[in-house]
Amino acid sequence: MEDKMKKLGNRIRLIRQTKGMSQETLANMCGNNSDNARSWISKIESGKRNPNMEDLYKIADALGVELSILFIESEPTPDYLDRALKYMVLFEQQRESAQ
Repeated sequence: MEDKMKKLGNRIRLIRQTKGMSQETLANMCGNNSDNARSWISKIESGKRNPNMEDLYKIADALGVELSILFIESEPTPDYLDRALKYMVLFEQQRESAQ
């Protein structure tokens, strides 16, 4: 289980960094405005803290990705992740224009 938590944390870190977001910014966007906000995300990203489902939904929302993206088993490269995030933005724009 520890290995899966590290993979989850690595994916969160990779998405956050791809978006140019600091740990503190991500934590604040998740509603964690305490003095230990950066530490909270740091522990999740390093696999030292097991986030609950509510935390995961907040993290995914703050990162602008579907929750399922956080659980992809293969390790994405930054290039793959960048393309995937661009595709998701394009898909969302098309969905909004169709409404």
